[in-house]
Amino acid sequence: MQIIQHPSKEQVRAYLAQRIAQRRQEDLPPPTPDEIRRQLGWSLCPHSGYAGALTFPSTVARLSALLCLAWFCSAFLPNNSR
Repeated sequence: MQIIQHPSKEQVRAYLAQRIAQRRQEDLPPPTPDEIRRQLGWSLCPHSGYAGALTFPSTVARLSALLCLAWFCSAFLPNNSR
């Protein structure tokens, strides 16, 4: 899983204000998405390999909670099957 580095809202607003002012002065086409990403510093961070390890404890906790709930429902709720 790759982590994407996003620009702040202030950087995006400043960039858009600059682009609008520049386009009013010159009759330029809009820049390509790659050029916008380059100017804002919006790039992919190197893959660390530890992203899965960070979500593993929460996944185990969620599974444990679901198993406890299923056990409770099967053990303590009346069975309606005949």
